Amino acid sequence: MSQNKAGYTAFGGVEVGIVKGLMAGAEAQYRSVKNVIGTGGVSQDFGEKDLGGFTVRVLFGYRR
Repeated sequence: MSQNKAGYTAFGGVEVGIVKGLMAGAEAQYRSVKNVIGTGGVSQDFGEKDLGGFTVRVLFGYRR
């Protein structure tokens, strides 16, 4: 069985200098595709109806 559904993705981030050469940053992402699962199997047992979710990433780096 094959389905096509529209969804969306939101993404944002920030990066800041801490001291000379050292930086830190964070990114956040949210994805969603509604009503493509939940009609059977485990997704139905847990009441899942949305493919996607929220993700956060933290990073540290050094620039020369």
